[in-house]
Amino acid sequence: MFTKFDDVKAILSDTRFSANPTTPGFPVHGLPGSDHPITVNGMLRVDAPLHTKLWRVTTRYFTPKAVEGYRQRTTEIIDEHLGRAPAARWTACRADRASRA
Repeated sequence: MFTKFDDVKAILSDTRFSANPTTPGFPVHGLPGSDHPITVNGMLRVDAPLHTKLWRVTTRYFTPKAVEGYRQRTTEIIDEHLGRAPAARWTACRADRASRA
């Protein structure tokens, strides 16, 4: 595990390291879902230059202003799903959500 900024930056820019679990020599195999196409081809599991291209296409949707714009609809979806949950579970989830607001 690397926690110092300079170490992380060096590793992320070193092409000997990969986030793609299909890369030969990848250190961990057989994690649940690790070979599923969505996992393997998702943004978090591809290397540059594809990762960079995907990042550029999606980054505008994750700015603070954009994320704030999702708040109302996200809250509606959560409330809708919590409304279907058993009462005890709904109350616990609602209380937890309220404490984070």
